[in-house]
Amino acid sequence: MKSKYNNDSNIWYDGILDLTDLIDIEPSRGKFFQQLYELIDRRNKIMDDVSKTNEEKKRLCSQLKVDNDHHESVDLEHL
Repeated sequence: MKSKYNNDSNIWYDGILDLTDLIDIEPSRGKFFQQLYELIDRRNKIMDDVSKTNEEKKRLCSQLKVDNDHHESVDLEHL
């Protein structure tokens, strides 16, 4: 499986392991990356929404957070 976040598809090891493998091997870290990818997708949808003003986009993006099992939610800007 090719990574949708990797721009260089000529790396020999690309596609051998993916996010689901990381979740199986190291669940905590894998789930964090899964949430991070979902957060990136949500941010991109906000930024691509032509019906919103730049101020609305900025406000919505500032509210994005990554949840985790061990601490309170983390703001995107703090990652």
